[in-house]
Amino acid sequence: MPGIDLDTCQRDGYQLLPGLLAEEDIGRAVGFFDHLDGAAEVASSYEPEYDEADGVRRLRKLRRLLWNDPRVWGPMLNRAGVPELAREVVGDGAAVVFHPAFLTPALVGTAVALHQDQALWTYEYPKAFSVWCAPTKGMQSAHGQGLFGLTTQLGTAITPAVTALLIVRQGWIGRLVMGALPAAAGLAAPAVARWAERTRRTGIAPVAQASA
Repeated sequence: MPGIDLDTCQRDGYQLLPGLLAEEDIGRAVGFFDHLDGAAEVASSYEPEYDEADGVRRLRKLRRLLWNDPRVWGPMLNRAGVPELAREVVGDGAAVVFHPAFLTPALVGTAVALHQDQALWTYEYPKAFSVWCAPTKGMQSAHGQGLFGLTTQLGTAITPAVTALLIVRQGWIGRLVMGALPAAAGLAAPAVARWAERTRRTGIAPVAQASA
């Protein structure tokens, strides 16, 4: 198992550990996801989410993998050395609390950036951290919505300040500006959607070519 440098991890907030999964386990993981993606129905215990394009629905996200299939994922995590990694970072009381997978099939699925699970912000999990494994190469061409996600986050962050500045300090002029902003965005949305549809590449790639 690749070793972790705690000083580097604490300084940068992350560390790359190439080779964490053996080739055999990469094949097992991809085969597992391909099987569920091709199934007529996925059990609700996985809490599945889907993306759809051109009438084709594909799996986007699965949850609670370890709890649904412990005989598959338990040995795989052990072989990758994840328990040892967790003990090194967290301590002897380390435990798995979430185990999702993002499938994002190319040209259908939306891109998923590396992130810390938001649930970790809600519960008291001292020293909690995320381990991301990529069985296949992720591509920016997977028809992602990274800009949308970024602008949404920025909007959430700056809206209170902008609202206070325009409405409280600028009076009726500020109110007009605040009303004009969403109106302009709404008027622009159809044109943006038409442009996106014209420039969107067609075709469905197998899950084995997507990131998970």
